[in-house]
Amino acid sequence: MRDGADPYSAIDETERIIRQFEAGQDEVSSVEWTGVYRFSHFARQHIRADIERITAFVILAIFSLYLIAFRSVSYRHGIR
Repeated sequence: MRDGADPYSAIDETERIIRQFEAGQDEVSSVEWTGVYRFSHFARQHIRADIERITAFVILAIFSLYLIAFRSVSYRHGIR
């Protein structure tokens, strides 16, 4: 594998080919692709999305807590 190459690009390409094949068929057909490698690809995508979502919520929560804390401190000391 090349340095810096995405190891999951082959999975994306395989899925594109499967979709093209299924679209070209007149009859009802289905191609299922299974395996640990494919499962790990989708698990990686979902884990990354979950981490990004959780990170965004945590940053908003911490920012809100800072606003509440510093606002209450400034009102107690008469700073406006």
